[in-house]
This record gives sequence, structure tokens and C-alpha cells, in this order.
Amino acid sequence: MTVIPIAIVGAGGMGGRHLRALGSLYESGMANVELVAVCDTRKENALHLADKAEEMLGSRPEVFTSMEDMRKKRPDIEAVDITTDSGSHHMVAEMAFDLGYNVLCEKPLSLTIRGCNRVIDAWKRSGKILSVAEQERRDPMCRLNKAVLDSGVIGNPYSMLLGSAGGGKEIIILPWRHYKNIGGIFVDAGVHTVDQMMYYLGDIEEVFAVSKIGNLSDIGGTHRGP
Repeated sequence: MTVIPIAIVGAGGMGGRHLRALGSLYESGMANVELVAVCDTRKENALHLADKAEEMLGSRPEVFTSMEDMRKKRPDIEAVDITTDSGSHHMVAEMAFDLGYNVLCEKPLSLTIRGCNRVIDAWKRSGKILSVAEQERRDPMCRLNKAVLDSGVIGNPYSMLLGSAGGGKEIIILPWRHYKNIGGIFVDAGVHTVDQMMYYLGDIEEVFAVSKIGNLSDIGGTHRGP
């Protein structure tokens, strides 16, 4: 089995989650990748993730603070796993393609259509592989739903309703999900909803939206969480 050398770019919380997933892959004995580098503009974050990787995977990846430097010193790296903050995904992915890497990018690919198009253009220029880390369609229950729909046993689907609820203005955990400049929970979780719709029903032909801003008291609610 060919083993592909990879790097994690972005050593924050999501980088740690991807590292744990790599650990599970290693334990399965089916890993065809090897984590050889960690890259983050904050060196302390990269060092911390490298420590965790050594503890979890048994070998310590090299630490870098720029992809350019990583490309020069580790030209053998074939792919990067981008786990930076949502607002920088498109910029990091575009740079990665221009440096000659294959790219796995954490969702969302970008906060804007323009950003997505920049990544797509860079991907086309590079001739490399682009994959978005969208996990919902890989969930066993989602795959079962898809199989049932495709079988026709329940007839042709004509409507799909997906909903979610959050804490409103009350910040309980993960404050970054409330930051407007990176899309908030609407973008961070909304991409899952859209991807499920496309997985089950196919490409989207038309999009429209209705929006309203209000308070819990507007609908007679009183509970404010723990």
C-alpha cells in the first residue's frame, strides 16, 4: 500500500479533531497516509499539535509557520489537510494549490461564492485533487436514508424539511460561532444542511430565503438555557 505524506495546516481546535481522526485511522491498520508536518502561523499552536501527534501516532511531525517554507524543506509532502478558521479557508486552499499540493479543506470552502470560485480556479490551474471535509453524507444513517430514497420504496420525494435551533444571543460554548465576520452558526452548520439536501435530492436549481430577527419572548418562550 502506498503511503501518502501529508501535513495539517491549522493547529487550532479543528486541527486537533482531525488529528484524532487520523489516530483512529492509524489504529484501524488501514491508514494510507502519514502525518509528517504541522503548519500554523502561531508556532506555539503548531508545537502543541506536534506534541499531541507524537503521543497519539508514535512519531513527531515537523513544525512550520508557513506553507512556502514547508514546501521548500519537505518537497515530499503530497497533500495538506486545511483546518484553519472558516474565514481563511479559501485563501489557504488557493495558496496550497499554487504550491502544488493536493487539498482536503475543512468546510465551508469559503464564506462567499467569490471565495469558492477562487479555490475552484486554483484547483483547475493546478491539476491536483480538491476534497471538502463534509462528513454528513458519510454518516451511516445518511447513507441509509439515501439508499431508501434511491430504491423508490417510499415513492418520489417532493419536500424535505431540516431544522436546527441554537442559543440565540446567549454564548454558552464555542464563542467563535457567534462571530459575524466568519458567518456564525448559520454558515458553519448551514453547509451541512445544504450538503444533505444535495446528497438526497440532487443539484439545486433555485434558492430563496426568508429572514427575521427577533427575541425568544416574541414566540412566548422563556427558557434561557442552563
